[in-house]
Formats: sequence, structure tokens, C-alpha cells
Amino acid sequence: MQKIGDKLVYTTIEEIVEPSHTALVVWDVQNIFVNNIFNKDEYIKS
Repeated sequence: MQKIGDKLVYTTIEEIVEPSHTALVVWDVQNIFVNNIFNKDEYIKS
């Protein structure tokens, strides 16, 4: 970990994914994706 100015910068993977300051964001865009493809019916069949 490095301190740059008044900010802490994490430098190892362990520091970066530390659960106390990490969040997992999941954004489901399946409906948006499927509704906008040109061959929707063919895509859904497979």
C-alpha cells in the first residue's frame, strides 16, 4: 500500500479485494441485449 497525498493506493491483489472496502456489482443486461439483436428468435432457440 502506498500513500499518495492523503489517499491510500492499494498495490497488491490482497489489498485491492479486501472485503472491508470491496463491493461486487452485478448488472443484468440480458433482456436489453436479447431485445436488441437482429435475430432474436433464432438466438433464443439455441
